[in-house]
Amino acid sequence: MSNQVRHRVSKGALVTRVKLIKLMLLAGFGVMIANLAYMQLIAPSQYVLQVDKALKGVLGTQSIIHESASRGLFLDTEGRPLTTQKLIRRVQCTPRNFGKKKSGSQDLVYQTLVDHFPDLKSHVDKDQNFFQRSNYLLSVNCPNHTWDSLNRKLKKYYEDGEIDHRPGSMIHEFVSFRRHYVENNMLCHLLGGVERKQAFVRSEKNKKVFSEGDIDARNNEQKKVYARTVLSKTYSLTPHIGASVKLDVGTAGLERKFDQYLAPKIGWRHSLFSKNRSFRLEHLTPEPGKNILLTIDKLIQFEAQKQLQKIKENFDPVAAAIMVVHPKSGQIVAMAGFPDFNLNDISDHGWGLKKDGLGEVTRESLTFSAQFAPGSTFKPIVLAAALEEGVLKEGEIIDCPWAYTPGNRYPIKESNKGHKGPIPWEAIIYESSNVGTAKVAMEKLGFSKTYQYMSELGFGSTSSGGYLPGEKRGDIRRGPNSYSAVDYPRVAIGQSFSVTGVQMMMAYCALANDGNLLEAQIIKGFCSSNDLDDIKFYPSINRGTDIFSSKTCDLMIGAMRGVVENRKGTGKKAKMENHTVAGKTGTAQILSPTANFIVPEDHYKFTGSFIGFFPASTPKRQIEREKIIDQRYAVGVWVYAPSKKGRQYYGGQVAAPAFKEMCEHIARIYHIPSDIKEEVETL
Repeated sequence: MSNQVRHRVSKGALVTRVKLIKLMLLAGFGVMIANLAYMQLIAPSQYVLQVDKALKGVLGTQSIIHESASRGLFLDTEGRPLTTQKLIRRVQCTPRNFGKKKSGSQDLVYQTLVDHFPDLKSHVDKDQNFFQRSNYLLSVNCPNHTWDSLNRKLKKYYEDGEIDHRPGSMIHEFVSFRRHYVENNMLCHLLGGVERKQAFVRSEKNKKVFSEGDIDARNNEQKKVYARTVLSKTYSLTPHIGASVKLDVGTAGLERKFDQYLAPKIGWRHSLFSKNRSFRLEHLTPEPGKNILLTIDKLIQFEAQKQLQKIKENFDPVAAAIMVVHPKSGQIVAMAGFPDFNLNDISDHGWGLKKDGLGEVTRESLTFSAQFAPGSTFKPIVLAAALEEGVLKEGEIIDCPWAYTPGNRYPIKESNKGHKGPIPWEAIIYESSNVGTAKVAMEKLGFSKTYQYMSELGFGSTSSGGYLPGEKRGDIRRGPNSYSAVDYPRVAIGQSFSVTGVQMMMAYCALANDGNLLEAQIIKGFCSSNDLDDIKFYPSINRGTDIFSSKTCDLMIGAMRGVVENRKGTGKKAKMENHTVAGKTGTAQILSPTANFIVPEDHYKFTGSFIGFFPASTPKRQIEREKIIDQRYAVGVWVYAPSKKGRQYYGGQVAAPAFKEMCEHIARIYHIPSDIKEEVETL
């Protein structure tokens, strides 16, 4: 038998222990009931206010963070970017979270920031309370390599135990996108520019937060009702939830016209603590803006700007412009104007502000937003109208004296004394006869018909259907009766009214396209940022069919070829080596300054120009004819008020050489075969 003694508890002791436990439980319940009675009956207001404060501090806690996306891009006809989106990283720090000074964490974080942002040291030296601040801006536009290096070092320090807090609690980034123009001043008058503006953005999933609980409770009874209400009901987010954010907004040009398509849809992340203190997150993904595909070819545009630079160096004009159009489709392939400006500068300073030399004058371009007299480049329009009406016959001879007085006191004179006696009507074009054009307009066509063809060809109205922002209509009067008899012959030679470059180009394109007038097209289509192949194309729009017959067009093209091929032609410098050219020179007197282009005393008050197209052969077979028309490109060059130092201002001198260089470049880029050999074989 074992010697171990077992301890036994008596029955009476067990009963005593059970009673003691029961008494303790009853006492506990009694205290709880007494406390509840005190809260409900004796001092309810104090605790209701505490509940109110807790609910507002916890259940009502919410935050909304907006997420930006990129603005839509402008692309050229081959999808090459004309604009991009530059990522801007705004970096802030929280100095009070750098850690304890005793542990060395504060000094290590501070020194790391100074190594990456040297300007921080000078500020800390002046601000004694820097390490107590909750927010300090380190950089408005932090480079990627700086941000990556800073994060890498702080993360390593934290993992090694050298700093007290994670990098995320000490430094913060706010990412946004800024518009960047790839080529600075390319297409500056067309694109226009953007400006950083403050905008209030609202959430799309609108809900409401505590609308019934936002009352100002004035007594305890209202507070008790409010406390019971918020405990028994669930409320959603406020319809006015949103934030004031900075966005790039189009302020001029295509940026402004298509801002609603280019602008991104702002996303947001919304967090909220629900009534049971659980965390809820709602997320709306941001969407980038739509891309706009232009008809511009970047390679041709580069050459246009190069030729403008040559014109600037050689003739120092007040303004100049070059435009390239495909007559068959009406698509604008290139358009460059001088003076120009840096789009990245204008976007930073604001459109039209006179900062860094950026004034209102930079907004005008001879291509579409400034008006000028066309001069002799209008003469083919008048003679083509006369041919179409049958009042001017093929092979007709026109007597052209040096001066012509059409029934009034103000005679029309030739620009030189070389035009005398009878000449073929084609010579009126290639010798640029003022008298011959005026006689055809006054004695054969009549001013009413002249005005009719002006209207049908788009003069006095926009040529692009409103897609060229700020496009002028030209300055022609409301009807033929609005002109006086003195103006009739002057209109025929391109004076007493004004046009835009695009109007003249489309009129010449009608001659190059078998008499069909198209709308100038600058927008090729739209596509989403996610799928560049899914393009919504814009079709070509025909504004007038058969304004001129094919025969009229062929006769006029033949006369215009004489401008560069005939020994008396005024545009021999525009002649190409491997392609035929049809064109016309122009030298228009500047009687009143165009827009803001003020003409100084040391500049000629003339606009020298050349407009034409190539290849200009006119085969009889329809298949060959359509092939030639499809390959044609029209080019216009305008030089406004060249300097007298160059001693040249005629269109054949200042504009024709640039026309030739542009056409040679187009032929190389698009591999347009020579039509000179084919024409000889056809004949």
